[in-house]
Amino acid sequence: IDYATSIGAGFLIFASSVSVHGTITSDVLDETTAMVNPTAYGETKRTAERVLQSVAAKLPSVALRLPGVVGRGATRIWLSSLRHKADLGERITIFNPDAAFNNLLHVADLARLVGAIAHRPSVGFHAFPVASQGDMTIRDAAERIVANRKSRSPIDVSSAKSQAFT
Repeated sequence: IDYATSIGAGFLIFASSVSVHGTITSDVLDETTAMVNPTAYGETKRTAERVLQSVAAKLPSVALRLPGVVGRGATRIWLSSLRHKADLGERITIFNPDAAFNNLLHVADLARLVGAIAHRPSVGFHAFPVASQGDMTIRDAAERIVANRKSRSPIDVSSAKSQAFT
């Protein structure tokens, strides 16, 4: 932020995370969703957002609260772990199989979004979550990965409940 202001940058796009919201208890995540018990990672992203908000008069900015970003080389997200298990033929366990799922963004779509935002005039600070358009069920997502990888991984449905959101 100091560097951006020192060189006279007119606008900043910050790659934040839906992790700023912490424990999500609603069915739909949006910019008004409460922030409850975020992890250290989520809290550091929120701290950066607060700093950007504090300098918004001289450096307008947007914080994109990103879900899992997919594309070549993607790791450390739920879909990547499913793909890895499918590649190894391992058993895949899912929760909330019939819940809607759209918590991902392809890196090419992210690039288009950043390009579109960068070419619009902005004032102040804005933060909002980003996700894929439309949705599918969690079961459909797992089944598509298994089919696309030509895997024989069995898909088990856990009876344990976990909060799902779009």
